[in-house]
Amino acid sequence: MARAVALYSGGKDSHYSLVLSYRAGIIPQALVTAVPQGEGSWLFHEVNVLWSRLHGEAMEVPLHFVEVSGRRDEELEELKRGLSGVLNLYPGVDYLVTGAVRSRYQLERFRKLAEELGLRLVAPLWGADEVALLYREAEELGFIVTAVQAYCLDYGVLGNPHTSEVVKSLLKAYKECGVSPVGEGGEFETFVIRSPLFRGRSVAVSKARKVVYPRMYVGYYIIEHAYLI
Repeated sequence: MARAVALYSGGKDSHYSLVLSYRAGIIPQALVTAVPQGEGSWLFHEVNVLWSRLHGEAMEVPLHFVEVSGRRDEELEELKRGLSGVLNLYPGVDYLVTGAVRSRYQLERFRKLAEELGLRLVAPLWGADEVALLYREAEELGFIVTAVQAYCLDYGVLGNPHTSEVVKSLLKAYKECGVSPVGEGGEFETFVIRSPLFRGRSVAVSKARKVVYPRMYVGYYIIEHAYLI
């Protein structure tokens, strides 16, 4: 059994990378969620990341939060310091798992991070056809869209728990405007609510609010209360 620590946002790509890692015999000993303290992070999700703790609980995998500034030139080094502390708790870890799909900016920086920590990077989704990947994720996971940050995306997808409807809307934006169907460029963010890794449980959102800025083509679904069922 290979042991890993996974970079984890609670979104569909970081989560599906865990699904594939397990199938490949690479078992996460811990999850690490970066929590940007400012806006505009180039590497990390910003919306609802603290609720990823429910995923750790459902999967029975320890989850650690690492605060980062969100500043482009500093956040990777900040993550490195936090990740180094986490690794001290889990001896024998050889791999760092990431959900990068197409972003070389992410891949190169996470590979450098892994090398500096003496780990090998695993990116199970890297190079996948984005449309095919979206269909695979929708088939195996349930997720909601928590942020839209690009022209052409429909605000109606925010918080919609019907994954098939969300996929249809995302593919429409892809075909009409070229929006990445998996949100690889930060066009949208997601949060997983159902997964085969959740051991028969799922996430229920009991209170949330939408915040929309039409002139900026931006909208958010802010989870205020959620729990496992």
